[in-house]
Amino acid sequence: MASYLLSKYNENGSRLSSRDWINIKSVGSNINGKPLTLNEYLQVEDWYLNFFEELITLYKVSEFVLPWYEDNRFYISSKFKDVDFFTNINNPWVAYVAGQKYSIDNWKDLMRLGLRQLLNFEINFGAFFVVNFDDMYFYIEIDTSTDITILANKNNLTLVDFDKYIPQEPVFLEDV
Repeated sequence: MASYLLSKYNENGSRLSSRDWINIKSVGSNINGKPLTLNEYLQVEDWYLNFFEELITLYKVSEFVLPWYEDNRFYISSKFKDVDFFTNINNPWVAYVAGQKYSIDNWKDLMRLGLRQLLNFEINFGAFFVVNFDDMYFYIEIDTSTDITILANKNNLTLVDFDKYIPQEPVFLEDV
């Protein structure tokens, strides 16, 4: 198995530009004098969903197991007034049970909850598994016969060999 870190950042963890942002909580914030729009955020969220959808299709996944998850709704609701903004997805609060199998039909909503930092989780898709982290990072383990770098690049994402990743403080390219 190979292990990777998938993110919207470049290989050393730096933000791609000063127009970059960390997560959905940045929507509406001024970045270089211009507010990040919901559409800009959703475009990046879709990059992740497209990437995982292609993997699911490639491996013909029909179900997944959720070995564990952590519900962050209380944290979000205690910090932000408009919780509906974060949870406005098709089926946001399916009653997930750790260790249970689910139809592949539920994966997108679960992934959106992870991208919006409402859930931390591990999803086992059989041929690969995924763990989400804050700030739109995903840890992926997958068999070594599949080169998923092409899928990541196609979806404007960066895939780094997890064993070679050295975390750094994010910096703006303009500052370099």
